[in-house]
Amino acid sequence: MKKNKNKILFGLFLLCSISLIGILLKGNFYHVENYRGSDDLVYTNIYQDNSVTQFFYSSVDNLDSIAIKLGTYQQTIEDKTLDFTLRNSQGEEIRKVDLKTDDITDNTYVVFSFDKIGDSKGKLLSFELQCRECEEEEKIAIYGKESNQREEYVEIKEEHYPYQSAIILTGDTVFLAGILVLFLFLFVISFYFYLQVWKNEKIHSYLPFLKKKTIFYIIYFLLSGLSLGLLYVFIIHLYYHFTFSYLCFGGLLLCGEILLFLQAYQESRHTRKIEDYFLLFAIPIGLGYLLFLPPTHVPDEIVHYASAYKITQGVLEDTGTYVEIPKIVEDNNSSNLKSYQQLNDLLLTPPNGEMGKSTASGYSIVSYLPSIIGLSLGKVFHLPYFVGFYLARILTFIVFLLLAYFSIKILPIGKLVLTIYFLNPMWLQQAISVSADSMMNMFGIFYICYILYLLKRKKKVTKKQQVLLLLSMLLVACMKYVYIPLVLLSLLLLFMKKEWVPTKDKKRIVLFTIASILVCIGLYILHAMTPTQVVSEEVAVKNISLGSQLSNLLSHPFSILRVFINTIGTNATFYWDSFFGVELGWFNISIDRMVINIYILLLLLSPFLIKEKEEYTKWEKIGMISVFAVIFLLTIFGMYLTWTSVGASVAEGVQGRYFLPIAILPFLLLCNKKRYLFFPKIGLVYTALIIFVHFNVINTIIHYFL
Repeated sequence: MKKNKNKILFGLFLLCSISLIGILLKGNFYHVENYRGSDDLVYTNIYQDNSVTQFFYSSVDNLDSIAIKLGTYQQTIEDKTLDFTLRNSQGEEIRKVDLKTDDITDNTYVVFSFDKIGDSKGKLLSFELQCRECEEEEKIAIYGKESNQREEYVEIKEEHYPYQSAIILTGDTVFLAGILVLFLFLFVISFYFYLQVWKNEKIHSYLPFLKKKTIFYIIYFLLSGLSLGLLYVFIIHLYYHFTFSYLCFGGLLLCGEILLFLQAYQESRHTRKIEDYFLLFAIPIGLGYLLFLPPTHVPDEIVHYASAYKITQGVLEDTGTYVEIPKIVEDNNSSNLKSYQQLNDLLLTPPNGEMGKSTASGYSIVSYLPSIIGLSLGKVFHLPYFVGFYLARILTFIVFLLLAYFSIKILPIGKLVLTIYFLNPMWLQQAISVSADSMMNMFGIFYICYILYLLKRKKKVTKKQQVLLLLSMLLVACMKYVYIPLVLLSLLLLFMKKEWVPTKDKKRIVLFTIASILVCIGLYILHAMTPTQVVSEEVAVKNISLGSQLSNLLSHPFSILRVFINTIGTNATFYWDSFFGVELGWFNISIDRMVINIYILLLLLSPFLIKEKEEYTKWEKIGMISVFAVIFLLTIFGMYLTWTSVGASVAEGVQGRYFLPIAILPFLLLCNKKRYLFFPKIGLVYTALIIFVHFNVINTIIHYFL
């Protein structure tokens, strides 16, 4: 009887959900009207002696608000008042709103709300914006374009220029808010229902194909992508076309319910493995970064795109600094691609074969394999170039998920630390990019985890594990030369793992490893000293010369200590911020520091929240911190040689993200089986805070490109 009751409850719940979505699809409870007209926007400034007037016909009754996009030229205008005056066709004032300029944020829509105007549909109205107290240097910008076809909707007073930036909102927005609250309540109820009822019903007996973890995560990945795609289309319609897409909204809610169901299903299987929880979080969050951070907006992404695209053209050898890429990608780099409206047009633009040029990097082909496959698929199916760009991103992100999953799974101590570490906003930005850096970061992390796994493994190291270790070492060798000291972690295995190799052979293998590292360093210096076909103007102007820099250091051998001290002292804050993602994109998307500080606190607490069964030994810790210190200093030293003016006291060009592959080591040192802090419901708290952090980050990214 209980089972039948539960099935009836589920059927009623599903029926109510479908019915409510049907009402939304047929309803007309929200309406916006576009008065922008053209995509070509210009600024018109509002200040003491310059006001702006807009005439319009209201298409709705009960008009109660108008939203206008304003800008402040990246400044805060304090203690001033912006006057909004609404007039009828006779010029009589019917509504007036005063707004403090302190509340105006740069490049956002400001909503002026007032008492409802009954029977407003079809009436000719006008609004005026004026700031009587603003000096010209405190001007406020209103987005819009002076229309050459004013007669289409303006019949009188042609001396006024109708700046087409107003959104007219109806008086039914309260109903919309009520619907959203209702659906939020519905989500909560459904989540509770799935957890409490369906897990007891053993839902996998109804859906046996979900028992296979691979199939489950494929469905979860595709559904997450579909949900975010619907959200993207919904935002495009609402913000640029000023229409509420009921189909996208209903589909988004339906997908959201299914995602909650899948997450609850994972709970119902009682899978408490932390790597599974990582995928449940990382898939939708990472896809959010992937979709809403437009291509070319990750540092050096277009350079790495050029390297991958060159290989898809069959060019494997080094052809010099510049290579051919589609001109549409060259023309819409991070400097020119400023909005989702542009991106949407690019995603619909078919390939035309017109080529341009871009600089390219010189990293190993292995680092570009996912990108190469994605770009090749785009070429085979003649997809728009930016769709191919997204395919390359998706495949790179999938490789990140796989390597991160297995890294967490095999790491013997510090699984929670590594899970939170992978959810670093800067790490996710790198993971979703068409970049060799994404692969190099993951190769480094996986190698570290595998070495630590073998160190703590009680059994004898098998031939298969030796081959996998050798393969991971080769992948590390494909990284930047500065990361070669990661191979030193293998020495720990040689000295501490008796089953790895006989004692008599240790000396020979250690000497071979050290010699290999020295050869790699020599190759790096030789590569850096080799002249390229194109010498950038910046290198010439800044007087950058590896040979001269080395000669200067040899003549002043202790000056490098001064360089290290000055560099760390000068750039410590920048390294910290660019490691955690305080500024994403090309350091132009500023994330709320409070949000990043919450993430940092979660990461710092994570070593103490799980009682480990064992801990790293003293010599293992010494080896780990030594490797971190050596790579940290070599990174600064390498940039001093190749990117800093000869004789400078501070190394330039180093960013915090360069330390992502090795910064996990100091955090792992904090893990201990004795130092353990117990907090009730800590899993729920971490879940809520991680969602809060990334919701805010993605929300900031979205608003930046709207």
